[in-house]
Amino acid sequence: MQYDFAISDAAITDRNHTLALQFEMIGHDKDVLELGCATGRVTRHLAERLACRVTGVEFDPQAAELARPFCERLIVGDLEADATLCEAAGAYDVILAGDVLEHLREPARVMAALRSSLKPGGTWVISVPNVAHWSVRKELLRGRFDFTDTGVMDRTHLRWFTVKTLSEMIEEAGYTVKRLNAVYTVPLQDQLHLRGLARWLQRRRIAPGFFGIQLVIQARPKP
Repeated sequence: MQYDFAISDAAITDRNHTLALQFEMIGHDKDVLELGCATGRVTRHLAERLACRVTGVEFDPQAAELARPFCERLIVGDLEADATLCEAAGAYDVILAGDVLEHLREPARVMAALRSSLKPGGTWVISVPNVAHWSVRKELLRGRFDFTDTGVMDRTHLRWFTVKTLSEMIEEAGYTVKRLNAVYTVPLQDQLHLRGLARWLQRRRIAPGFFGIQLVIQARPKP
């Protein structure tokens, strides 16, 4: 399987870089199903900057109300509930799951259930943290697997992915990986001004499973 570990020189932060990769994969003027739209930060960009028509799904009613102005259709409910999946069914160019699948009990089931909602040529755009990142490995060497409020070890995560396990889950759900990017970091990059090194490693696709803190994937249904 061929992976594309590309990088945008304009990226400043890991979060911004992840979003830039998602937007690049989504494109302009698309019908998008956004899973976990939260307060609508990404939704707004999709609607106003990329001229996309967005159906948003969000579990938190208060957050959903903030996203509502940027959605053509808004569904408030548990993404893993059959009723929510049924209501979300439609015809989409893209299904976006940005930092969502790691919070689900059965992400492959959700992906499989929405397969028929993709138009011909449609794709998933997915981002998840990489549990094999060097920062997690470092802590494991110290005998620590501690949860945090944010990041790879966010205490609300129910699933953890590596390049291999994410690819296997996508295959299990009935898709193939079309493109896989990794957002790189290196130790002490901010203290020692090493973000340039991270970009250099990323351009050369060196050890993405070690340096990639975030995985951004485009997947398409199997024939």
